[in-house]
Amino acid sequence: KCRTWDMEIKDMAASLDINRQVLQAQDGVTREYARISDELGNISSKDEAIAGLRGEIDDLARRVGITIQSMEHKEPIRKEMGYGEEYSVVIGGFESDTKCLLTFLYELQQSPGMLRVNKLLVSPGASKGAVKGAMSITKVMKTPAGK
Repeated sequence: KCRTWDMEIKDMAASLDINRQVLQAQDGVTREYARISDELGNISSKDEAIAGLRGEIDDLARRVGITIQSMEHKEPIRKEMGYGEEYSVVIGGFESDTKCLLTFLYELQQSPGMLRVNKLLVSPGASKGAVKGAMSITKVMKTPAGK
């Protein structure tokens, strides 16, 4: 009977150690979330979030010299952690030169709001140095409290 208790005590001690490690990590995770929380966009309405994302991408493309032929959005996906929704825009076709495309991708990566390119398809364009293609861009936005 004492051996059984000893085994139970060892199991509980191991479980306690794991729980302590989780609690120690919790503070770091909370601090990191607070640090990047302001970088996430805030959702006021779904339509407004989609329009804002499309406008942001369109403005950046125009500024760096990319011609977008078609752009459509997908339904937002609620993130499992419960902190927000991921909005996605699909650029069905674009034309650019290689330098402008690289500038666009760099500026997109550096922009506030966690814009990311999930998929990028590129093929040679009609003239030398030109490219054409398609891409999918996502942005994570915080949902308002209570939603």
